[in-house]
Amino acid sequence: MTQPLLSANWAAADRMPIDLWQQDLLAGRLGRIRAAFAAAGLGGYEVIRSPAPAMLQSATNRFLLNYWLDERGDSFPPVAAVDPVRLGPALGRIMIVEPVDQGADFRYRLYGTNIAAVSGFELTGKLLSTHPIAPELAGAAMAMYRSIMQRPEAVLTVNLPRFAAFSRWERIMLPFTGSDGALKRIVVGNAAFDSKSQEVRC
Repeated sequence: MTQPLLSANWAAADRMPIDLWQQDLLAGRLGRIRAAFAAAGLGGYEVIRSPAPAMLQSATNRFLLNYWLDERGDSFPPVAAVDPVRLGPALGRIMIVEPVDQGADFRYRLYGTNIAAVSGFELTGKLLSTHPIAPELAGAAMAMYRSIMQRPEAVLTVNLPRFAAFSRWERIMLPFTGSDGALKRIVVGNAAFDSKSQEVRC
């Protein structure tokens, strides 16, 4: 299904074809996204589907992935498992995202305080399409969330930025489903690392 353009700040469709990026992500092709990132000076982009916890550099993200794996059982973890108390060790570093209109957009039900402090944005309650970051970064996130809706699984992405004080931005995306089996939430753990590969803490 072709999704509409989301807002004027997302750039032209031919510069950021989210539908094609979604198909590429499902097929394991990163060439188009990487080319767009390179053209915008945004650095490298890596994707690992169903990663093992040892593949994550951030201890907080490893906690989240282990939590998700423990809750998974024979199926995907239920949305009831998105429990702020049990997720306490990672709470300031997570985003909780929910699909709007079957993935036409995504709303941040929670935008962690640490993420807001590091990024400079506070987006709790707002739509991904209103995010003021570079359109390529927001477009890649949109395409990734849609791909997880289509094929639910844990996904690790690593951005190697060429800007600000960060050398690595690691994200683990974890789907939680409702009783009907449909994806209801994506819990996203975020970790930023400085030029000495030390995790940035606020």
